[in-house]
Amino acid sequence: GLRFDGVTQSLVDCGDTTIIDGATKISVEAIIQPETKQSGFTAGIVTIVGKSKAAACFNLGLDPDYNVLFKVGSATATSSALTVGKVYHVVGTYDGATLSIFINGNLNGTATLASYTIPDTTDHLSIGQGLGAGPSYSSYGFAGNIYRARLWNKSLSQTDVTASYESASLDFADQWGEQNLV
Repeated sequence: GLRFDGVTQSLVDCGDTTIIDGATKISVEAIIQPETKQSGFTAGIVTIVGKSKAAACFNLGLDPDYNVLFKVGSATATSSALTVGKVYHVVGTYDGATLSIFINGNLNGTATLASYTIPDTTDHLSIGQGLGAGPSYSSYGFAGNIYRARLWNKSLSQTDVTASYESASLDFADQWGEQNLV
């Protein structure tokens, strides 16, 4: 896993990931442990995993109240708030009509977005902080740990998400055993 301190440019720049360019379905997964609510973080999205700068591709992140947000194009699904210090398995899916957020294998928020195609851009995929600018981005990065970040050019089903949560390669009670999952 990776630990992020939330400081500007505390991120992993994955380059121009083309697996989702032109995709009409997408899923993003990560195991996260938010460490602290940052003083001054009052607006925008703190990116967990995202690809958006010049175009509205996608962003799985947190808002200032630590609700999980999954943004695809112009639509955003929102979950209930997370508790700082706890470990969560979070997944955002888009099936061509509905954005869904799953927390620990359970559906926790939805939004609708009809027929969106992820644009073919040179924007970079990032983990821990967005590479974009403007009101939808926070100048803050993720503060805490991110494990097993995954990206698919398909929409995972409820069964897939539950299976991924239940068969996570890390014990959710002790996330410190493995260090190379991202």
